[in-house]
Amino acid sequence: MTDPDEPHGYGVALRTLTSGLAHEVRNPINAAKLQLEMLDRRLCREHDEIRFRDPVAAAMSELDRLTRLLDDFLAFAQPTALRLEDIDLVVAVREGCEHEQALARELGVTLEFTASEPTVAARVDRAKVLGLLRYLVRNALEVTPAGTAVTVCVSVGVGVGVSTTVAEDVVVLEIADHGPGIPAGDRARIYEPFFTTKESGTGLGMSIAQSIVTQHRGSIRFESGPAGTRFYVRLPRRP
Repeated sequence: MTDPDEPHGYGVALRTLTSGLAHEVRNPINAAKLQLEMLDRRLCREHDEIRFRDPVAAAMSELDRLTRLLDDFLAFAQPTALRLEDIDLVVAVREGCEHEQALARELGVTLEFTASEPTVAARVDRAKVLGLLRYLVRNALEVTPAGTAVTVCVSVGVGVGVSTTVAEDVVVLEIADHGPGIPAGDRARIYEPFFTTKESGTGLGMSIAQSIVTQHRGSIRFESGPAGTRFYVRLPRRP
């Protein structure tokens, strides 16, 4: 709500503060990463100093984590407008899944992709949809036991647990895991900003995912139980 005594409004003030904070934080992070990269290259040339490479790598990892936290905060506090384009969702989602294969292998989980049609045309913001996919797939991979699978499916029209009166105008993205399920007491809070059960999580991923779906005039829901959780993202093909 806009404060009548504040011409720019609280929302504008928050966005301005967010942009300024991001600028001030990102610059020293990038500068620190550059110095560490230069130090790492120097240590590579000096074999007697090889023992220092692990601490450098650890510091780089923490800076990368801070960068991801900053990106999540910006995406939540200052979402950008949609940049719609006509794409083949089958191609885009398959590529998105391929980017997560390294994490899947690290966790010992199989990441499977299927599609109901060879091509599924839709007008969406490709970058945002891939961001949505990344949040959902990574959450699924992290709760899925090694030796089992996470499945991602793109379909046209009615999906399991999703109903619509105009099937040909809807695409459904399903992500299913074999984790322990979402505790009943947490299910009403998973889209709540900053709510997380992870030690290192920001609690913003699912809030951002829901925001992306809402921007596309779609819907997101899930079914969860002891055998796993399945998310259904329903997007109009022409928002």
